[in-house]
Amino acid sequence: MVNHKLIDKIAPEVMAMLLHYHWPGNVRELKNVVERLVVLADDNMITAQYLPLVIKNSNQKQGDNKITANFETLIRLEEAIIEAERRTIINVLTLTGNNKAKAAKMLRIPRSTLYYKLQKLNIVYDANSY
Repeated sequence: MVNHKLIDKIAPEVMAMLLHYHWPGNVRELKNVVERLVVLADDNMITAQYLPLVIKNSNQKQGDNKITANFETLIRLEEAIIEAERRTIINVLTLTGNNKAKAAKMLRIPRSTLYYKLQKLNIVYDANSY
């Protein structure tokens, strides 16, 4: 259970891709990918839909119609994810009247994580600003 979300299953193709991936970032990279999959999962099953392209691509054989993720596209995607996270936090803070305990509960994250993200995303929330 990550972020208070229960996952019952991992799709067999996802498990196969995770097992066959090289993991150059070692355990930390695996942990981050699994946490991301849990957070993005639509229900109680992890599917390949949210697997990073680099993992999906590494599982294809050489000579296949391999999709190569271009660095610029990955950066744009990362920026889009960061901006979506930023907007979500700001929207929830607006809904809760800047009550961080309620906001953290709505986001299903610990309050300490919310404070970390506020600092990391440079969010100085003022109800009149947004």
